[in-house]
Amino acid sequence: MTITGANIGSELIETPDNISMRNKSVLFILLGVIIAIANSCDDQTTMPTELSNVTIVNPKEGATVADSITVIISAGDLAEVERIDLFIDDDSVYSDFQPPYSYFWSTHNVSSGQNHTLTARAVLEDTTYTSPTTTVTVQLESGFHIISEFNITGIAVAVLPDAAAKYLFVASSDDGVGIYDISSLYSPQFIASIATNGKAVDIELDEDYLFVAEEDNGVTVWDISNPENAQYIDIFDTPGIASKLRLDTQNRYLYIIDNSSVQIVAYDSSYHFGNSRNTDLGVGLNDVAVNSGYAHVGGADGVRFLEIANPLNPVPISTVYSTDTPVLGIVSIDSLDFLAKGTTGIDIFSFSNIFSPQFKAEFNTTGNSKMVAVENVDGYHIIYVADGVNGVGAYRYADNGSPSITSLSNLEVQGNASDIVYHQGLIFVADYSRFMILRYEE
Repeated sequence: MTITGANIGSELIETPDNISMRNKSVLFILLGVIIAIANSCDDQTTMPTELSNVTIVNPKEGATVADSITVIISAGDLAEVERIDLFIDDDSVYSDFQPPYSYFWSTHNVSSGQNHTLTARAVLEDTTYTSPTTTVTVQLESGFHIISEFNITGIAVAVLPDAAAKYLFVASSDDGVGIYDISSLYSPQFIASIATNGKAVDIELDEDYLFVAEEDNGVTVWDISNPENAQYIDIFDTPGIASKLRLDTQNRYLYIIDNSSVQIVAYDSSYHFGNSRNTDLGVGLNDVAVNSGYAHVGGADGVRFLEIANPLNPVPISTVYSTDTPVLGIVSIDSLDFLAKGTTGIDIFSFSNIFSPQFKAEFNTTGNSKMVAVENVDGYHIIYVADGVNGVGAYRYADNGSPSITSLSNLEVQGNASDIVYHQGLIFVADYSRFMILRYEE
């Protein structure tokens, strides 16, 4: 039997038609291979999570995390990884460019008692791979938690973080103002110092401009947009000793405690000082707060008030909220003033009627209360106190018809806690030869 182009049982003989069909078959096979390779490349670009080999090794799924933990990430068998990005609760928090990939996670900025998610992403030249999500529970014990401590040169008398809590400014008396990078809270880094002519005893910030109280050298202002190279802008020469500052940034006025006087100074958009007004209240003054059209001035005999509808023409109010010891520090929130009264602790009063302030509560802290900071919690306040050698205290103030202050916790310090600031869930403390960054958990 004979079939076209071939004899059964004999050598296969190619015909032109057979050659043409074989070439077409080869072309179809090659085309199929190309399409398969292309599909393979597409699949790699959008590779499913479970095939990526990127994993969070520590912590484990379902773990309970306390104050801090080292997050460890594995890139598996992936080669040429450019970087690993870590996300906590879908927010990017860190990028690591070299193995081993890890991140020291301080839980200060997430809620305790709740679940939080961690996800890692490996970035290669042409694609990315994402790990499975790891869910953990953050659970902190109640009390103060030390995030970091940093020894400084000089004596720390005032601390102030910037709005983003990226930099911390420390007034260090004879050593001027130290500037520290606190973007990594567990390892603050010294950046630079501002060499002041007078003793740096207090500081205030308005965006990229730092105001410094320098005692008998008055008040200076510095451009700190480049923290490594602060630039001097201007000086206001007070007649006495500039010891405390408070800014009204909305209206561009600076309030200065100057012995027995309050200096109110205007400044312009280029941060140069302008017109000023001096009001002598006749007693030694220690601190000032600005709230609802009034300056609240703490001094030797309590708190006095200036009506400041026109700050360059302040009107003293005859009312005095009297205290048994001098008011060293004052914080004014809503219609309440929180006072640090030295050896007699803390005091709270309401000024909803400025002409008839009403005592609310007091508490003897047993130390030497120098300054207070206040966290406004739903339904109550937590008061943090720089209490001298007695350390740092936390107190709850609640008013459910019967105002009261309850002691919550106390943290001993090495030196003498003289200033305290609460900002974005963090507590900053000036403690003589160092500063501290704390978190408090109820």
